[in-house]
Amino acid sequence: MKRSSPSSGNPPRILLTGCYGSLGSVLAARLTELGWRVDGMDRSRARTRALPSKMRVFHRDIAARGDLSTMMSQYDGIVHLAGCSRVGDARRHPYEAIRTNILGTAAVLESVRKAERRPWILLASSLEVRTAADGAYGFTNLYGMTKGVAELLGRRYASDYGLVVAAARIAGIYGSLDDYPDKVPLVFALHALDGRPLKVAKGARLMDYIHIDDACRALIGGMRQLQKLKPPAFCILQVRSGTKISLDRLARMVRDKAGAKAPISSFVAPSEKDIAIIRLEGISPATDLSAGLDQMLATLRNARGGC
Repeated sequence: MKRSSPSSGNPPRILLTGCYGSLGSVLAARLTELGWRVDGMDRSRARTRALPSKMRVFHRDIAARGDLSTMMSQYDGIVHLAGCSRVGDARRHPYEAIRTNILGTAAVLESVRKAERRPWILLASSLEVRTAADGAYGFTNLYGMTKGVAELLGRRYASDYGLVVAAARIAGIYGSLDDYPDKVPLVFALHALDGRPLKVAKGARLMDYIHIDDACRALIGGMRQLQKLKPPAFCILQVRSGTKISLDRLARMVRDKAGAKAPISSFVAPSEKDIAIIRLEGISPATDLSAGLDQMLATLRNARGGC
């Protein structure tokens, strides 16, 4: 198998999955402005967001079974943004999150493995993935779990099949007006401008928010580095601001910058509770390995007619 690399003098050619998403559509525009050749893939057939006019879009569910290896061979890199990208959505629709985030990622990796000319792969992951100092993956919410499994699959494929794979751990993105209507920074801004109350969940943990322009810059910087790597390689790309903020402080900051007098109220949000592990009582083996092997061999001899 050949390692994919851009032809001399030609800009990289990229396949961007999830191209109709809020991040995908902006990233497509940024890459096109820089001269990259970008094709898109999305299971949606509704052009809800504008894409560059010359961009080809393949309407396909990446998690559906099917060999895309011939298609993957045409590209220098695959930017895989398709999938469930929110904690709340994964909690409400767990199987869909598992299907799109895990099986969808597996489909991309498998197609690249089988491709004659193998592109590098940049997977969209999340700060919801929890890892210890030694790299061990921790217990997290369902969304973070699916992204953690996707990362592990990427690392395994890179090691076993000589791929170049990176996982971009992306913080909460803000700054696009064409975003999820319930995205917290956007909701706070709209409510502040309208003079409506800004509602803050009690006990919410600190959040890391990165502007969409900076997120695109970070992803493009990572893609440029992937162009230069030789297989096998597995990388982690941190796409975050590095500054955490409470939702209460964020609400006050938005309200002050909007010059509004909107009240700030709090509410109790549903919490995800982890249950303790119960260790069931095991047994003490009655058959040691030596006796067990004697028993297995005797059974085999009897089955062969006493030979």
